[in-house]
Amino acid sequence: EGAVADLRRGLQLVSDWTDSGIDMRRQYLHPEQFDAQLEALGDHVADHGQDAEARFLYGYIHFFSGERAKASTILRHHLQLTPDDPEGAFLLGASMME
Repeated sequence: EGAVADLRRGLQLVSDWTDSGIDMRRQYLHPEQFDAQLEALGDHVADHGQDAEARFLYGYIHFFSGERAKASTILRHHLQLTPDDPEGAFLLGASMME
């Protein structure tokens, strides 16, 4: 959870972070490793729906992998279950801007 707290803090401190154009998939030397890790996180979220930080992280990663529509879907569901999440709401709003 420390890493997710750092991501949240980054969104709080740098309001234009969502405009950075970062593509997390491109940070991997072997994109298939990224895909495998993202799939494992998706499985975790599906199996542990109460894990709000994992849901947020899953949406965050999709957002910063150029999959804003998927991020929007994940974050909408996240906010239905965790409505008082300001970073989740901020990221959802950013995911809907195109």
